[in-house]
Amino acid sequence: MPRLLIPLATLTLAASACGPGEGRPPTDQPSEGVVDEEGTDLTAPGILTAACGSGEVTLTLLSDEDGTELSARTFDTDSVTGGESEHFPFGHAVLPQEGSVRGVDCENADPFLNDRELLFVSFVEELDGTEVNGFGVVDEAGTLTALSPPRDTGDFTVLSDYTRPHLDRERNRIVFVEQEGDEGDGTVHALDLGSGETTPIGECETHCHTITLPPGAESPLFGLATHRIVVDPGSGLAAASHGAYEPSVFLFDPGSESTDGFPEFSYGTGEPTNVMGEVAHMFEGPSLLVENDELTVVEFTAEDLTADGAVGDDLGSRTLVPPSERTNTSPQPSPDGTEIVFLSETESGEASWYRVPFDGSTEPERISDVPAEHLGSTIVAWQ
Repeated sequence: MPRLLIPLATLTLAASACGPGEGRPPTDQPSEGVVDEEGTDLTAPGILTAACGSGEVTLTLLSDEDGTELSARTFDTDSVTGGESEHFPFGHAVLPQEGSVRGVDCENADPFLNDRELLFVSFVEELDGTEVNGFGVVDEAGTLTALSPPRDTGDFTVLSDYTRPHLDRERNRIVFVEQEGDEGDGTVHALDLGSGETTPIGECETHCHTITLPPGAESPLFGLATHRIVVDPGSGLAAASHGAYEPSVFLFDPGSESTDGFPEFSYGTGEPTNVMGEVAHMFEGPSLLVENDELTVVEFTAEDLTADGAVGDDLGSRTLVPPSERTNTSPQPSPDGTEIVFLSETESGEASWYRVPFDGSTEPERISDVPAEHLGSTIVAWQ
């Protein structure tokens, strides 16, 4: 599970960081999960990894004790066909353009819906000679079902684009933007995944392309949509990454300003920390896990955003991994939030999975080496 802009001939999956305890959205027809030949469910306890190859996505469930492969499933995203899904009766068949389903984001669990049965995707189709964007789900057989609202067509009808889809697991909905023609403004909608009903929740103007919905946030935010954003549900405080090559972290209150009725933030509305890396997860407290080679944990309060000198060196922080020449990525919290699992690679390319207590009480413990067939996979959930 898992910052997108959707050009007309490409697909990107809705992505956002996923904190501990966040469930998969239910539907009116709940799935029993994906089961392999030996009877292991892909939703069973373990470490879920994802590998994005050319035209396919592979999910693999591994033991968090010894790294043994428990179950695996591969989705074809290259040669999809339009159809209907039994999991979403309100969905409808579409005729996607060849190659329009691609660009899968394997960094988080958000693209995996309904007990891992389906991939949540965006796509491009051609209607009345016009390319339009939509979103839906793809099953293992390569059947694409559109969940975005159907369109009325006609010779002089202006067709809507459905862009920026974000999965809101807690509220069992998808938030997206409807735009018409080349205009920059649009309407933000919420699609109920149980009933299929679509409800407008606000208007956007020049900021439509930067709308995002971090896990834990009560409403969409505007700004920095191409960077990771995490929110503490308890306090409402948030953090985001700034910079492309050596990103630093800044903290902000997403309710400090408002645009078109939605909270707006920018570099100017936050306070930078002295931590380099991408924001990964937010825990109640709040405590922020930063993805860098030492896996830094930053602890802060609302007062730290305004008190002179409180942000930066004075923030409470600790590292979970000793300094080394290894590259450490894909940190994911355990279901109870007490441990972190991550992928560690040497300069020569050898890789292993490790686990480490979130409180930093002990050094990382190696789970197992990463087999050759799993090199290039990322950890998307510890369940």
